[in-house]
Amino acid sequence: MKKTGKHLIYYYEKFFLLFSLLSVIFFSCTDKKIHSEDVSNLDFEMDEFLNPPSEFKPFTRWWWPGNDVDEERLREEIRILAGMNFGGVEIQPFTTGINPVSKREEYVYSWDEASYYQNLETVMEEASINKIQIDLNGGSGWPMGGPFVGQEESILRLDIADTIVQGKGDFQLPIPRIKLDKSKKEEQRKRAYNTIYNELSHDDYELIAVICAKVKQYRGSQVILHDNVRSVNFKETEGMVSLQLDDVADYALIAIYIRPSAEKPLYIATRDESWVTDVLDKESIENSLEHLFGSGSGLEKYYGSPFRAVFFDSKEYITERHVSKDFIAYFKQKRGYDITPWLFTNAIEGYDNAYSFGRDTIPKFIIGDDDRRFRYDYNKTISELFSERTCNFTSEWLEKRGLLHRSQSYGMRADIISASGNTSVPEAEQLSGGGGDGFVKLISSGAHLYNKPVVSQEAFVFAGKTYMTTPQKIKVFSNKAFAAGVNQLVYHGTAYRYRREEYGEEGWYPWATPFRDFNYSSNINETNPFWEYIDDVNLYIAKMQYALRSGKPKVDVLIYFPFSDFEASQVIRNPNELVFNGSYTEDEPYFSTSLGRYVTNPTPIQNWFMETWELINLIESSGLTWDFVNDESLLESTSDRNGHVMIRNNEYQSLVIANLPYINLKWQRK
Repeated sequence: MKKTGKHLIYYYEKFFLLFSLLSVIFFSCTDKKIHSEDVSNLDFEMDEFLNPPSEFKPFTRWWWPGNDVDEERLREEIRILAGMNFGGVEIQPFTTGINPVSKREEYVYSWDEASYYQNLETVMEEASINKIQIDLNGGSGWPMGGPFVGQEESILRLDIADTIVQGKGDFQLPIPRIKLDKSKKEEQRKRAYNTIYNELSHDDYELIAVICAKVKQYRGSQVILHDNVRSVNFKETEGMVSLQLDDVADYALIAIYIRPSAEKPLYIATRDESWVTDVLDKESIENSLEHLFGSGSGLEKYYGSPFRAVFFDSKEYITERHVSKDFIAYFKQKRGYDITPWLFTNAIEGYDNAYSFGRDTIPKFIIGDDDRRFRYDYNKTISELFSERTCNFTSEWLEKRGLLHRSQSYGMRADIISASGNTSVPEAEQLSGGGGDGFVKLISSGAHLYNKPVVSQEAFVFAGKTYMTTPQKIKVFSNKAFAAGVNQLVYHGTAYRYRREEYGEEGWYPWATPFRDFNYSSNINETNPFWEYIDDVNLYIAKMQYALRSGKPKVDVLIYFPFSDFEASQVIRNPNELVFNGSYTEDEPYFSTSLGRYVTNPTPIQNWFMETWELINLIESSGLTWDFVNDESLLESTSDRNGHVMIRNNEYQSLVIANLPYINLKWQRK
């Protein structure tokens, strides 16, 4: 143990030392409770607890079959949901599970047309009458985008093309160009059951730099380079580079490009060409928000009531490597050096693809140990762009209009504590990360550290369990969410009653139809056999949410989480966690994932979880409350006269540091 100023920092390299020292620290204090008293933001009133106002009731995600909805039925469903103790709905118009040759295609695929906004006005008017709040999805499907996004405003990716040059002397060589492999793209489309990419040409690739380095050796498909990397002059208009090679050897000539990712929003309810918004560019974000929710949408008169928030689903981008238009300048400002000659070390196929995260790919070019530093710095810079622009800028834009930014601020590699903290209403879920505490607590920690009073969760969404959600399971998983810091549940979800003959007697349910091999729970509407009990279940949830929002969270211990490249598949299940992935009994089918208690060849983040859970369980069993804490928050921290850690007017008694692969020296020096 060492003292830094008045901060107590516990740093142990081996767990047995951690365990023994913490046993002394914690159990020597058993005669004296060290919990701080709550500081109340909302006064608890028993009458309101027994009959909670609508704002404390759970929401449900309301799936529409694109825009093929009827105004009278919309009004009826609002009345039904309000009568079942739902406090709000989140409208998601999309095409998941829709018959691809539907006879109603012209109506399904009419999102973003005048009739769609008329349907929204119908809902807003009925919601006002029934005192129910409305959240709107950020477009149709996910991620945000549409026909109103031009290619020049779409999300970008980093790319490289290369060739090996042999010999010595002066050379005039063609600049390596990207191979446009349409067959591969078509295969990706087939796997996704959806057209997910737009077509590109070579003119859409912006050449950033050409570099050259001598080859040290070949290792399978990888090329190891000497570290004397140099930039090469090029004439893009002529498509040529001038190159002088000093030795008879192999040299790698690498061209670095930035180009549109070309992806489309998944399951978007329009046939028009659509692009995903560049969420690392403020102007692109603002243009999309203005189109969807600005003055031309007709929604201004509903801002704040009943139109409460805009929702953005998890950031499931199908790109290879994130980059922004101004990345090189932004990187130099943040990291203090020019990344241009080293960009190629970060061009890893699939590295940022949310459906693979490069698990089966490796860098083609390697220099040495510095590669890890370049990757760390690159990831940290992308994370900062994400927090600053995707999260904070969107929150500011909406809040200026009396709206909230409700978002699952994860799905791409990032510091999700910061991303969640820079979101008006940060949201977790019970699907990503298995709904485990290691995942959910990162989001609720961000809310607490950055003083966000409402923590939302997409609830009762379990893979492989379409029709297995019972009132008992709802209660169990509600309690699990509440214990992890959540205080606003959003059911996943409620399907609009779309009773076309191809969907059977129950009607369309997007996550289990003959037209898509999905299997996800839960469809909570009149077709559910437990529907008659949902109002009582929701009253219980509303009471809990009212109680949990009465006061301000107080946390005893902070646990340092240094990773700015987290994504949910890297969560490892707590060995003591019995309720996970939608299961809490050995008697029901269990949907297993790689998020088990242990994995082979763990990433640094997975390894950290495996080594640290025992300590966290010890802290919790000692009656202490805990949150994760990130670098950004520690850099803003101070200490009070009692030696407690102060972050944004929040007081913590201890900071625990354990099992780290690296540490940020800037805040440690404080």
